[in-house]
Amino acid sequence: SSSSSSSSSSSSSSSSLLQCIAKVPSAPNVVGVLTGSSSGYVDGSLSEAKVAGPHGVAMSADGQTLYVADENNHRVRAISLSTGKVSTVAGDGTAATVDGQGTSAQFNRPKSISVDPSGSGTALVTSHVSHVVQKVMLASGNVTVLAGVVGEAAHLDGTGTNAKFSTPSNTIFTSDGQKAYVSEWGSGDDIRTIVIATGEVSTLVDFTSSGNVNPGGMALSADDSLLYVAMSNVDKIQVVTVATGAVVTLAETGFNAPRGLVLVAAGKLLITANKGSHTLMAVVVATGETYLLAGATDESGNTDGAGTEARFEGVRYLAASPDSKWLYVADFANHRIRSVMLCVGSSSSSSSSDRATRRGRHRIRRRSRFCNSSWGPGGGP
Repeated sequence: SSSSSSSSSSSSSSSSLLQCIAKVPSAPNVVGVLTGSSSGYVDGSLSEAKVAGPHGVAMSADGQTLYVADENNHRVRAISLSTGKVSTVAGDGTAATVDGQGTSAQFNRPKSISVDPSGSGTALVTSHVSHVVQKVMLASGNVTVLAGVVGEAAHLDGTGTNAKFSTPSNTIFTSDGQKAYVSEWGSGDDIRTIVIATGEVSTLVDFTSSGNVNPGGMALSADDSLLYVAMSNVDKIQVVTVATGAVVTLAETGFNAPRGLVLVAAGKLLITANKGSHTLMAVVVATGETYLLAGATDESGNTDGAGTEARFEGVRYLAASPDSKWLYVADFANHRIRSVMLCVGSSSSSSSSDRATRRGRHRIRRRSRFCNSSWGPGGGP
């Protein structure tokens, strides 16, 4: 009875959140800037910090820190959502691939970053130039190549440096942090599985028979059974059944070079970033229905405001707060990390994301009342 009541409450909360997110396109003051201005490299407060071509973003397991693959700075950055400070985790700005700790380590145009959701403090960074997957211990800044051979592009299963990648694009951890999936462009055009403890690499899905599809952003269902993939070159969102490798198309309307992909609202809604049309699209998982969440199709720019009044340029990967109230966007060509207020209920507690966003350049003059859902203790579904 208690389990049934809890399930009903969770379903009600996620349904309310879906209704709330649907209002983002017209709700005022929901899109802003978390940090960044012009291209550069500066640590410090949200208003002072600079990034250069941010490509990947990932949320820590506790929702307190947003990590950034700062591509053109060749660094991994951390944004503390509790203190509003931006710092460098690893990388010295040199375009190379070198193991080391903190600024003794080097990245070559880091394309994506993912964080273990189980709380181990492990992150994975892909380099589409070096063709490797690097492991980063976030607390210490220790960086090692987990798999692949620096500078060698090929498709080869194996362990550690006996495996090879061709233009790895993105990674995502399983919920227990034991494995991760790697989307791969180039000659691979596939999804690989990598065991974190050993670096063992195997192929989950090979898309080469489908042509040059360029799988990019990925999202996993809560039970790890379904892998959602943004197919950048064919403008589709597809679903891979992990147990069998079977692939079906979920949605193919309104996309233009989709890159980032994130699940929100208890897995009921996907949000994708369209690099080609400078927009964010929402996909209802149950039906495949799509709608424009933010931005205007084929209109680039750098404008805050209501969802469809906002402008982005060359958006890449996405991350969401654990309570699905905030979305973070790597706005690559604008050299900014943008924030999208997906929903703030009138009775919601003030989260680290809320505080950091107010501390930054997202100028929300008042708390939004466009969503009337009540999350209760904990602030989320």
